[in-house]
Amino acid sequence: MQIIYPQDRKAIHPVGIFKEGFGLWLKNFFALSGAYLVIYAPLLVINISIAILFPANDATSVEKIFFGAVSLLQWFAGMWAVIAFLLINIKAQAPGNSAIENIIDAKNYILPYLGNTVLFLLFLALISLLGAGLFLLGVFCLAIKQAILGIIVMLVSAIPCLFAIVYFAIRLSLGGVVCVAEKTGPVIALKRSHELVKKYVTPVVGAYCLNFLAVLIFVILQVLFSLIFKKFSQTCFDIAAQSFQFAAGLVLVPLLAAISLVLYNKLKEAVEPKK
Repeated sequence: MQIIYPQDRKAIHPVGIFKEGFGLWLKNFFALSGAYLVIYAPLLVINISIAILFPANDATSVEKIFFGAVSLLQWFAGMWAVIAFLLINIKAQAPGNSAIENIIDAKNYILPYLGNTVLFLLFLALISLLGAGLFLLGVFCLAIKQAILGIIVMLVSAIPCLFAIVYFAIRLSLGGVVCVAEKTGPVIALKRSHELVKKYVTPVVGAYCLNFLAVLIFVILQVLFSLIFKKFSQTCFDIAAQSFQFAAGLVLVPLLAAISLVLYNKLKEAVEPKK
């Protein structure tokens, strides 16, 4: 896949980005896998313990609060892990590029990265709420038998808001990588992401499509895996599912982090003039 540009713009190749990201992941495989195991192995133990201790689906209110706290912990640990993976790849040539050192160093980036994630989600949520409000207005128009007006309001709200969500989601998607690679705050990182992506949307979408295909392969494998263990008890099924997700994440999560970093580097080379 090759994206052709006028002569004043550098070509970016999604397949090349994926291959280079794959190579970077292989090069730093042991450090990345070590970081993954240190962060995610305790979470696997927690999830398996929950599957054994709470096999029933009808959890109490206290248990639901506990499950929510665990989910929040996993989300936070996932961000910490991605930062560690990015640092390992960024410092690939540095001596003593160990997993533990980068996991510890990730603490210096977690607040900007978290701020970037929150701002990114809030921004998209605000667009969604605006669209939902206008859509409900259209539904109200239908309820008072203003069918044409209702349909127009619903279309005018849904289509532009959906377009805006996709538009900004793509352009702001590298904010987290920028936070780590350039050591910036969340607002600057989002602006920087927009600056890098805005002229290269097509190859960025192409790279994300390849990422999606990689994820889809693991989803298909998980479905097949689930069918095999479906005949066992719910507890055994949950333990097997958690174990498969852990094993799949060992490959997929560090790989996607490596591809994101390569994409950032290629965009930076294309956007910034040579000195």
